[in-house]
Amino acid sequence: MAFEEGDVSNGRFSAIGSLIQNDVSLPFFFLGKGIGASDYLLQSISDLDNIEVPAVMYMYDYGIFITILIYIILYLIPVVIFIKNKHWYMLFLYTMIFLFANSYNGLATSMGIVQILTFFSMFLINLSKDLRRKERYIMQDPE
Repeated sequence: MAFEEGDVSNGRFSAIGSLIQNDVSLPFFFLGKGIGASDYLLQSISDLDNIEVPAVMYMYDYGIFITILIYIILYLIPVVIFIKNKHWYMLFLYTMIFLFANSYNGLATSMGIVQILTFFSMFLINLSKDLRRKERYIMQDPE
């Protein structure tokens, strides 16, 4: 259906368009309607199965506040650490991985993707902190 309408996003824009066209109520700020609420909402107003945009899915499932909190924990904290440690390559690498994980609904529907992303971010954060520690040690000992 999305391909026939010229949607190059594999239905992501069609799903968002369906929500807008059908004048669906906005998600609540503090509470969502639970896991799968975004899928049920979209299926009730269109022939599409899934919104495919993790941020929008999180907003309907968990609420806007929790969505912001999830993105702060998953993205903003690692980015601040990489910037503080001046590890631009890790910042770029993590941003690319994070954008890829947000390019389909796996982040919102599968705990496995979240676990992999969390493990990868923890790995890069620890590597960044270790490299920073070694850089400080080398600067103190000019042998």
